Amino acid sequence: METLNLYIATCVLALLLTVGAWAAPSGVLLAPSEGRPVIQVPGASITVSLRQEASLSLVQGDSTYPLVPTWSTLDGDRAQATCALPANLPAGIYALRANLGKQADVHEGAVVVVEALPEALRLYVGAAPKGLPDADTRALWIQWSDEEAVAIALPAQGTIQAYEHRYGALPFTLEVGDYGLLFFDGQDSREARLGQLYPLRRALIAKTWTVAISTTPCANLPFRAQLTLFEDDPVQLLLSPTPLPEAFHEWSHTRFRPYPSVDAPLRVMPNRLLLPDEKP
Repeated sequence: METLNLYIATCVLALLLTVGAWAAPSGVLLAPSEGRPVIQVPGASITVSLRQEASLSLVQGDSTYPLVPTWSTLDGDRAQATCALPANLPAGIYALRANLGKQADVHEGAVVVVEALPEALRLYVGAAPKGLPDADTRALWIQWSDEEAVAIALPAQGTIQAYEHRYGALPFTLEVGDYGLLFFDGQDSREARLGQLYPLRRALIAKTWTVAISTTPCANLPFRAQLTLFEDDPVQLLLSPTPLPEAFHEWSHTRFRPYPSVDAPLRVMPNRLLLPDEKP
């Protein structure tokens, strides 16, 4: 297992971390960011959120690939750009750069380009990559081959505000091919945040599998969130830092598990969600 951990860490260093990666966003770019990369294939579109419109490009080493955005406006006067990736874009890890006048804002490792979207995933929660701030000690690892993995930053206990300042607000979603991941704060009872869960869940309704990941224990999960995630359009699985009360298991369409580990990962396949405590 030490060999596996060393190998995964090596993969991530090669795939995600460059000088300055995981730095706190302070400029015009909001998402995707170092702790919330987007995974996509050449020719497909990605969505970029910014504080205001700017020129966008992908950067890898000495190569720069300009993006052509289609703009829309989000709540709070934020800007959103839909950008098609170049069809000939090589697979690899790219920095996202926004230029506004003479100022440039760069999110290292924000865009992961793969030759083909993965058909199977391994998901587990483990130690965050080196370079992540001390307060962010965990990450959800998404691995789709022996050589390819990315890490999604998770907040440590009591660090939600610092986490959201660094990576953006919860809830948010990540799409990986035919699979959807919905990240949320299970202790957040604010009406505005609860209201965001429903459209985010609906946006993933066509996915083969949708897994909800709570960044905090869900023992007191608001009832409205329970209805959204387990009744209206139920997700197939909810992962939380701690086991959930038995009462949760009365929801018949959703299964519940604590975070999977590197030794017992969740396996996501086209025809099955193989839980850590289940046999192949």
